[in-house]
Amino acid sequence: MALKHTFFGLAVGFILSGPIGAVLGAVLGSLVPDKVEKDENKPPENRENYNKNRASEFTYSLLILFAIVIKADNKTKKSEIAFIKSYLIKKFGLENAQEMMHILKALLQKNVEAKPVCQQIRFNTDYYFRIELIHLLFKLATIDQHISVEEFDCIKNISIDLGVSNLDFRRIASMFTYSSSSKSQSTFKLEKAYKIMGVEKGVTLEELKKSYRKLSKEYHPDRVAHLGEEYQKIAEEKFVKIKDAYDTIKKDLESF
Repeated sequence: MALKHTFFGLAVGFILSGPIGAVLGAVLGSLVPDKVEKDENKPPENRENYNKNRASEFTYSLLILFAIVIKADNKTKKSEIAFIKSYLIKKFGLENAQEMMHILKALLQKNVEAKPVCQQIRFNTDYYFRIELIHLLFKLATIDQHISVEEFDCIKNISIDLGVSNLDFRRIASMFTYSSSSKSQSTFKLEKAYKIMGVEKGVTLEELKKSYRKLSKEYHPDRVAHLGEEYQKIAEEKFVKIKDAYDTIKKDLESF
């Protein structure tokens, strides 16, 4: 498969070494240019290049984790593949997306151990970078509004290995849960809101507002501005869900 674009040339930095480098090397082979710098300790030349590298590293890391989650329940769903393809087209354009889909196909044919890959990501990225990874993994796994036990456990283990707190994991997971027939929509929505906000029932309005202010800072889309516009949009989805959860609980508290 001949590369027609320079997208892969952006992938300098930590991903060309360690477990991730080994995984990519196995599937890319000669696709990785020899001239690409492989010294992970080399500082970036400037902020613009640093940001490009970080966005590229994010995508390569995500592609590997996508493959791991897809294989968790031994089922490769067409809807999951379509989601990834659509995501890559929006981010990189059709031609580069097609090239990356070839890489995904190769990754799906390999048994990749998640833990060393996650540990490399953990020690080379900031916390909010890893939060976005978990968010996107849940988007993939729940594309049909259902997530298997195997996929959920896989994402949970990835979250642990990435060093994401249990509270943040549960908050993100709650954003992708769907109502069961045994509960009314209003009851389910309120319970879901409490999980997203990370507060207990019986919280006061003042405590709720304090929690919302804290989460608004932690999950603000500007936190991932260095990853590019597409990732800011993803962060905005979480931001909106937090605001909706806050409004739901606030309305319930004010009704008494």
